[in-house]
Amino acid sequence: MANSSMVKNADMYIPYCMDQGMHNIVGTTNPGCSMRAYTDTVPTPATMTLPFAMANTTYQIYIQNNTAARVVYVGTKTATTFTPTGANTGDSLDIWVFGTFKDQLV
Repeated sequence: MANSSMVKNADMYIPYCMDQGMHNIVGTTNPGCSMRAYTDTVPTPATMTLPFAMANTTYQIYIQNNTAARVVYVGTKTATTFTPTGANTGDSLDIWVFGTFKDQLV
């Protein structure tokens, strides 16, 4: 990794990034797709609300359970919610979401 005393963010040079509130970007070969990651705790009932809305239900979710060595699958999902299968109430999950976000320019 290169070191620089002049760190640069994408939103300083790319108008699209500034408009969409993205300081940095991750490259993808899929047009109109982005990725976001966050950590959340499984509630009761297990349906979890995304902290952002998706444009549709064709997005992908990747989950790492931080509490126990259990594989967590994604059950039912909508544009704003999903159900983790295999996680217990109170488990801490790292969640990566890949797809088109609502109001994202494509």
